[in-house]
Amino acid sequence: MAQKVIDPVIVALDSAPLEVRWKPKTKRNPTPFDADARWGFAKSKNLHYFGYKAHVLIDVKSGLPITGTLTPANVSDQKTMGAFIELLNDLGVQPEIVLADKGYDSALAHLYLREKLGAVGLIAINPRRKKGQSRKKSSKRRWNGMIQLLSLIHI
Repeated sequence: MAQKVIDPVIVALDSAPLEVRWKPKTKRNPTPFDADARWGFAKSKNLHYFGYKAHVLIDVKSGLPITGTLTPANVSDQKTMGAFIELLNDLGVQPEIVLADKGYDSALAHLYLREKLGAVGLIAINPRRKKGQSRKKSSKRRWNGMIQLLSLIHI
């Protein structure tokens, strides 16, 4: 950042599954090779896997990573958002826009982004429709997010 290679005005956060080739603890295999790995589910691949999840925060303009972390596969993406926000605060990085997929969608994530970083979170909506709930709420929320983005980039 000091040499202006990374200009973190817009950052993106995503995760990827990292499968471990060793088997977990079972009756046949009482001592697992990797005791920290856990079972997880990758929706994008429709796959249950045993291993870890790599979470990476990148600068969108350069495509270079700013920071990353490794968690067991069963850790929710939402639980890592707070740690990334705290780390950005510690580094003195103040992005204007944070892009993320629906795994990071929560009211708390949006609140933390606004209050702690002063950033707008453009996070894909995770459809959590309950019985009888229509799609109108999510489309209204998407429209409000687009209006926020357009006002931020002065179009």
